Amino acid sequence: YKQTHAPKFFSHFHSKWRKDKSNIELSLGEKVEQVTELDKFVEVVTDKETWQAQIVFDARNEGSDNLKSIKKDNEVYLFQTFLGWEVEFAGEVFDERKVTLMDFRTDQLDGINFIYVLPYSKSRALIESTSFSTRPQNCEEHSQSVRKYIAENYHGDFKIKAEESGQLPMTTR
Repeated sequence: YKQTHAPKFFSHFHSKWRKDKSNIELSLGEKVEQVTELDKFVEVVTDKETWQAQIVFDARNEGSDNLKSIKKDNEVYLFQTFLGWEVEFAGEVFDERKVTLMDFRTDQLDGINFIYVLPYSKSRALIESTSFSTRPQNCEEHSQSVRKYIAENYHGDFKIKAEESGQLPMTTR
């Protein structure tokens, strides 16, 4: 398992692209409204501008033509949703040499749900709830899962130092 901090990831690749003078451009903070495959390129319309490219990977959920064709063809389409807390305990509760991946000792609400724990030290770790289901789990459901997992597996007071969450499409296409 490899954890990559997003700001470091973007900083590294932005500097590499600029140095190599490549034609790669990363645009963040734009909402994709439409993707259209034309004869010689793909057109991407966002809420800010229109882009053209030879290759486009459309990983949007609702609204994409890719999703519409997946549903029409009855292919598998799931939501991967997650919420993680970077927590710090007052005392030592973790073995920083051992990670916990896919601990299924959690409520199986809808689909597959599990928790993983990535210790950074004896008192600090990322504890994350993840689900794969036909219905996206919301942040409150994940928060309850993380809080319950901590209560059942660790003792002592803790502080939430950071939080991450997201939703990704998962399909056989």
